[in-house]
Amino acid sequence: MTKIPDHPIEALHLARDAIAHAAVAQGHVEQPQPDDFHAYGSALLSALANLHHMTDVLADQVDHYSGQLQHPHTCTGIDPAERVHRTAEHLAAVRQDIGTAVTDATRYWSAFNDITATEHLPLPETQGQG
Repeated sequence: MTKIPDHPIEALHLARDAIAHAAVAQGHVEQPQPDDFHAYGSALLSALANLHHMTDVLADQVDHYSGQLQHPHTCTGIDPAERVHRTAEHLAAVRQDIGTAVTDATRYWSAFNDITATEHLPLPETQGQG
C-alpha cells in the first residue's frame, strides 16, 4: 500500500513523478488498444481536474496571504503586496489554462466514450504488415 505523504507538497511531487513515469512508459507502448484511449482520457481528465482544484486552492491562499502583507518597506521601496499580486496574476493564468485543458480532456474522453459505446474499433495495422 502506498503511504500518503504528510505534506501536500510531497503528494504533489509524488504525482509529478508518477506522471513523468507514465509518460516515459507510454512512449514504449507500440500501439495501445483502442479501448485504452477512453481509459487514458479518464485518467488525464482526473489528473487535470485535480491539478485545477489545486490551483483554485492556491489562488485563494495567495489572495489571503497578500491581504496580510504590510505596506512597502521604507528603506527599499519594495511593495511585497504588489509582488504577491503579480504572482497571483501568473497563477490565475495557469488556473485558466488548466481549466481549458480540463474542458478539452472532457471532450476527448466523451468523444472516445461515444465511439467505444457504439462500435468496436479495429486495431490499426502495424508497419510491415499488409
